[in-house]
Amino acid sequence: MVKQKILILEDSDDDLKTIISQMHQYYELITITEIDGFKALNKLDSESDISAVIIDLYQKDENGVEKPFGVDALKVIRDKYESHELPVLIHTTDSKANLDHCVDCLHAGAQDWIWKDAVKMNFEEKLARIRDAIKRSELQKRRIQQVETTNKTGFNRVKTYGFLMMTIACILMVVSIIQKDYIFAGLSCLILIILSISWRMLGQVNLKISAGIIDLSADLQSKNEVK
Repeated sequence: MVKQKILILEDSDDDLKTIISQMHQYYELITITEIDGFKALNKLDSESDISAVIIDLYQKDENGVEKPFGVDALKVIRDKYESHELPVLIHTTDSKANLDHCVDCLHAGAQDWIWKDAVKMNFEEKLARIRDAIKRSELQKRRIQQVETTNKTGFNRVKTYGFLMMTIACILMVVSIIQKDYIFAGLSCLILIILSISWRMLGQVNLKISAGIIDLSADLQSKNEVK
């Protein structure tokens, strides 16, 4: 069975070795240890079929000083990928300050976090959180695809019926004018106008439904954050 790919951005060699030793038999791991975390994120564009990203909460700046990196990294990622397209987990040590940063990362689009400390979070829980983040992402993706398919099929069917009815109304109006039945011609014209307005409104509703698909993804992400 082909292993799912996970991109790991971690600038600590020791922490990277630990997570590799834990996860390598379950996932294909792509590791990045560059100091410039934002340049490292470009790796996402060169790799295909990445199932999840694990980001170290802190990254060193050009002066070697560690600073919170998670929220800024998520802003870059979420500009390109929706939560259902690429789940992100934060990797950090357990502390009150780090927990607050992790919550900020959830609001910025992360799915979850995992502690580096084996005492605070054992391997089984780490693995479960990673698997859960990927499964939730896949579930969101399937739901969105189902909504898109249903929306497209229904809209095409209604559009076909509407075009047929408009064609019939046009024919009736022309025939009525030829036969000088102006009352029926006026009625046909009114029906045609109503159908035209309905056609236009249908297109607007379709756009709103398409926008609702995005809202569905955001709503599911929000529920995940609360969870």
